[in-house]
Amino acid sequence: MTAGQAVANAADTKVIAGYPSLSREAAGALKLVWRLANIKDDWTKGGRIHDAWDRWTYWPYMAKVTYNLTFAVRMIAKFSQEIPAWREIAADAAEKLTDRMRYYVSWYDWVEQKGLDPKWANYPYFYYAHTMPPGTGGWYNAPGYAGNGLAVTMPGLLASLCLAPVEPNPVHPYTYRHCPPIGREYDPDPIRAHGSSNMMYKGYYLEQLANNMAISGNKKWDEPLHLIYDDEIQFTYTAEQISQVLTEQFISPMDPGGSLMMFGIDCEVGKVFPLCVGVAGLGQRLMDRIKGTNHVVGFEKWLEFAKTWVAGGNEHPEDLYTWAACYYDRDLNVATNLPQHQMPCFWVTPAFNTTPFETEWPEKLLKSAITKFGRWDDDALRLVHTPDLCGPLVIDDTWGHSFAMATAYELGDTETYTALRAWCDRAWEPIYSDGEFAYGFNLGEAFPRGIINHIQGLSLVGGPGSAARMYNEPNLKKFDQPTLTGVDYPNLAVRQAYYDENRHALALAITPGQDSSPVGSPTSLRVINLGDAQPMILEDGVKSDQWQVTGHGEIAIETTVDAHTFLVSLA
Repeated sequence: MTAGQAVANAADTKVIAGYPSLSREAAGALKLVWRLANIKDDWTKGGRIHDAWDRWTYWPYMAKVTYNLTFAVRMIAKFSQEIPAWREIAADAAEKLTDRMRYYVSWYDWVEQKGLDPKWANYPYFYYAHTMPPGTGGWYNAPGYAGNGLAVTMPGLLASLCLAPVEPNPVHPYTYRHCPPIGREYDPDPIRAHGSSNMMYKGYYLEQLANNMAISGNKKWDEPLHLIYDDEIQFTYTAEQISQVLTEQFISPMDPGGSLMMFGIDCEVGKVFPLCVGVAGLGQRLMDRIKGTNHVVGFEKWLEFAKTWVAGGNEHPEDLYTWAACYYDRDLNVATNLPQHQMPCFWVTPAFNTTPFETEWPEKLLKSAITKFGRWDDDALRLVHTPDLCGPLVIDDTWGHSFAMATAYELGDTETYTALRAWCDRAWEPIYSDGEFAYGFNLGEAFPRGIINHIQGLSLVGGPGSAARMYNEPNLKKFDQPTLTGVDYPNLAVRQAYYDENRHALALAITPGQDSSPVGSPTSLRVINLGDAQPMILEDGVKSDQWQVTGHGEIAIETTVDAHTFLVSLA
């Protein structure tokens, strides 16, 4: 993607007042993610994935290409909420992204990264100083290494504390051995994950599945999902089974390794990342709202306890936090919350993920992060890494900055959002090219960083409370309401598609979608689910007779590739 001129008429496209619509940037972000979803590559074992997938941003913490998938689908779902009467492109892109979760690339690490990393004594010094608890360098797995089956419990621990009866050892030395440790056993199942781990896969997968249900209503998402590592290692789960597994693990008192589960389900074995646990909570909340279940109770219990350790350092309850934990190691009973561990992303990502559940804690996390990491440049605000991490260098936390924007946007903190957005537009190289929009970060890369751009997309549509509405009040009526389809995308982009059930009217707005769009040439739009109504259509505010009935409850509207609005009235 290279810088270029905006599509003709994109900046001044007409929309029908009073109804949600996609901004120029949102429509451009949708086109970019649609192009990404339609890349032809191979995620099976022995295949090769495309270079466009972001698995570089925030290594080693975010060392999974699946984060790119999850934030892309989340962004699509938020856009789809604003234009619910046009779903074909959103549904297609989200499905193609989520289907990749079933294959080797998405969960190979859980199968292949066993126990202790053979390279644990040869990490870069940065890892030892900034990503691990002090004193663990040289014998501890770095974040990003799965550690499947890592056993850390001594035999007879509960017996020694008089919490369990003795199991005598009749063989010399007649007592429990010192090594090797016992507890967890290697488990290639990426969902069960020996009863306590791999949130980095199953939590993210569940949120994608729930968002797909909300976007398209396709019944395929209720069916068993076949997960394929290779010809021999394969598993099958439904989305509801994944949610149920998460709940069972959330409420378990202890994992097979002998570590307390009250701190949450971990990603890499033993390491509980609040920013990842929250993703599972979002998936469960949305699944519950769609299916009428109540699986999220385990996450809600975790959330209340998490407030005691995720952030702290405030002398009085009303004071702002001074530290937040990157993760809690359940095996060592220690949090990485020292000055050398602090990064804005670990403060504000849990804040955004919690907004569908409450607002008080997210507000405090956001304000604390702005106070600690914020740096003003005239009227622009940037979130930067601290000298404890970067020394004299001033480096933006692009992940944290983007989630801070999304959180401020969701909470209605317009002043903070506007200042953060001003820095992005000033320093991060906004690019409008061929109907697409993204930040290029002055890197000259062929494809923009997906993770950050998709997080950015969360604050391009909706408004205060729109994320909470997305997870708490999914629009399931839309599947039976008048719907736009058959759009010649991307020659045409849709900026508005909303059915007003009170006025019995469908509001639509289209615009040329790319530089090569044949502006002025004829095209047609189909509208379905009209029932027995006899519609009346206004095109650009003028009654139109350029339409015809094509089936029961279906019409085709003849128009041109250009900026147009349509009001299809059924009353």
